[in-house]
Amino acid sequence: MIYSIQVLRGIAAFSVALIHAEALMYDYYGIDNMKAHASQIFDDARSGVDLFFIISGFVMTYNFQRKHISWTNFITGRIIRIVPLYWALTIFLFSLFYLFPQLFSSLKVTSEQLFYSLFFIPNKLSPVIGIGWTLNFEICFYIIFSLVFILPRNVGPNVVWSIILLAVLAGASLELNNPILRQITSPLLLEFLTGSIIARFWFRKEFTSNLSYLVAGLGLFLIVLPIPGGRVFDWGIGCSMLVFGCIMLPKENLMNSSKILILLGNISYSLYLVHDFALPAVGKLWFFLGLDSKFPMIFLPALALFVSIFCSSITYLLIEKYFTLFLKGKLSGSKPKSPKNAISTQPDY
Repeated sequence: MIYSIQVLRGIAAFSVALIHAEALMYDYYGIDNMKAHASQIFDDARSGVDLFFIISGFVMTYNFQRKHISWTNFITGRIIRIVPLYWALTIFLFSLFYLFPQLFSSLKVTSEQLFYSLFFIPNKLSPVIGIGWTLNFEICFYIIFSLVFILPRNVGPNVVWSIILLAVLAGASLELNNPILRQITSPLLLEFLTGSIIARFWFRKEFTSNLSYLVAGLGLFLIVLPIPGGRVFDWGIGCSMLVFGCIMLPKENLMNSSKILILLGNISYSLYLVHDFALPAVGKLWFFLGLDSKFPMIFLPALALFVSIFCSSITYLLIEKYFTLFLKGKLSGSKPKSPKNAISTQPDY
């Protein structure tokens, strides 16, 4: 088990929630965030998405190297991991919109949008859950990566890497208007590729602890350092170095010993999705209860983050973990574990 990967997952999800909480504060207080000179640290929290992509590439390749499973089991496992919670929350939000449209001032949802969201199909309409666009990229990578389970093991990863590189080069040289073609040729796929390459290096274990700390520290520096060329350069390079450095750290470090950080990693997927619901709900209650006149506005994002983490923990235990255990049990033919035993400080891949 690589505890640092799970911790980085939690950090990635928290970073995404943090930048959205900051945007919530500006939005509800009527402040133009482009004129507010937001903290550069908060702005760079957007790199949580890039960190997620790199981690996904790492975990897929890491598991491929350690486990011999079929193409069918790989795809089934990914569906079990991603789909149940996303579908549940997407349908819940869609239902809320049609039952209580007065709750939504700007959100507009259509049946067409719901269809594209549920089946992770890129299109000109945004997903019902805003952060869902990143899951479209996840599914795209899973489909491409699944080729390693069909091809000979010694060449599979190299073929997948070549496909991604060629696709990105094609996208850079062509003007593509089709949303699907734009996604499968997006430079963001390079972040999954980087994570996959890092996983191959990890198995060699040729790096010292001192070098690991240096690489991770340099990665953090590059994340906050503005680099032109789009987010793959601005944040992707730094996040890649951060992941590379952290996975090479010795076992006796904070990432491996902190149960709180590992638990944050375990609820990271729930936090990634649920904060999209919790933040605006807290914002509406904040002004409905008149708290804006009693507390400084910085208290709003702080409270919203706390509520997001709390709700995500409940969602993880009662929905995400339950369905994951249940469906995995059905798939393996074994008796599903009780969700009461789901609280764990072990990495949850």
